[in-house]
Amino acid sequence: MQSCDRIRRLVGWSWAKNMSFNHDVHVLTNEGNRKNIESYLEENGNINIHFHYVPVPHVLGKLLKGRKFYFASYVIWQWYAYKEAKKLHIKEHFDIAHHVAIADFLIIGLLWKLDVPFIFGPVGGGQETPYELRDYVQKYRRNERIRSLINNFALSLPSYKKGCRKAAEIFVSNDETVSVMRKHLGFNIKLTQMCELGVDDEYLEDRKELAHENNDIIHILVSGRLMYRKGIELLLDAVKVLETNIPYVVDLYGGGHQIEDVKQQIIDRKLQDIVIMHGKVPFEKMPKVYADADIFCLPSLRETTGTAVIEAMANKLPVVALNQNGVKYLVEEDAGILAEIGTKEETIRNLAAALKTLIESYELRVVLGNNGYEKLRNKYTWKKKTEEMTGIYKSVIQKQGKGN
Repeated sequence: MQSCDRIRRLVGWSWAKNMSFNHDVHVLTNEGNRKNIESYLEENGNINIHFHYVPVPHVLGKLLKGRKFYFASYVIWQWYAYKEAKKLHIKEHFDIAHHVAIADFLIIGLLWKLDVPFIFGPVGGGQETPYELRDYVQKYRRNERIRSLINNFALSLPSYKKGCRKAAEIFVSNDETVSVMRKHLGFNIKLTQMCELGVDDEYLEDRKELAHENNDIIHILVSGRLMYRKGIELLLDAVKVLETNIPYVVDLYGGGHQIEDVKQQIIDRKLQDIVIMHGKVPFEKMPKVYADADIFCLPSLRETTGTAVIEAMANKLPVVALNQNGVKYLVEEDAGILAEIGTKEETIRNLAAALKTLIESYELRVVLGNNGYEKLRNKYTWKKKTEEMTGIYKSVIQKQGKGN
């Protein structure tokens, strides 16, 4: 049995869909997702998943409606999901309970209370903006402090600690989340690194013959919501000090509440001719955007891993990012360049140097891009990830049987 939150959150959905090829999967999801799920099933045919739609009381639903209260409503929904799971367990006799979404380490849910092995994750969320780069979050320091307080408070709750101790396996996306969990839970809790993301074999197969040309103007792609933690201001500072004779542009794709701030930051640095804002584009147009790009940059100050990084690697783009969080496990030393974090000025120069290296070497871009593509094929397809998880399921169930 797996707990997932919303059909459009592809991490939870992808785990459930791909595990269903070899297992009898029951998914607990919010009643509000019924329409989207049934529409998907009508278009794609039934899959081996039993969906159980769990509503929250109407009054609570109205009070906590909207994106602002999503986190709170999801926490409350966990209680109703657990009540439904208990009833289903009596009938179905589940072998394992796996909480995979919303992939945040704070939300462990209550499935660990069932009398079956419990698996939590992969989850992230423990990463914070590096102290050296705090200048970039000064306007939002209150948000950062509140987030840190919430993280520490949740981890100190007896119920959270009990759930973690009950877990047969906990999978964590990055070192920063491991560190914050260790701080509160101690070293007796088993934490295993595992990326929460994957890619479909079909997506990779469609890009098998993709080849990026040596263009006269190099295009650096940045894709995602424009919000302060995405590090766009850091990237602009790096571009400001980047010196090269090769013509290049930075293409920013995405919407978000920081659009006007980013526009002003570009003007303040006199980068209007180099940094181009394209806004939010439809998903179906993104394949051409990736195909036309030469380099992908993820300048995030903090990020669990970065879905766009997987997409970039699948489209044979070398990646430039900071050497932190889950992205460093994806990119490593063979699929891009990871800029070391030092002082603010050092980090800016390191990010600029990484971009300069790739701007000036077509051969290196091709090698790193192809390496990233092959790495996804060998390690990060959903088929391979779910085969690995199947082995984990069997091992956990076997250990539980011996324990009994």
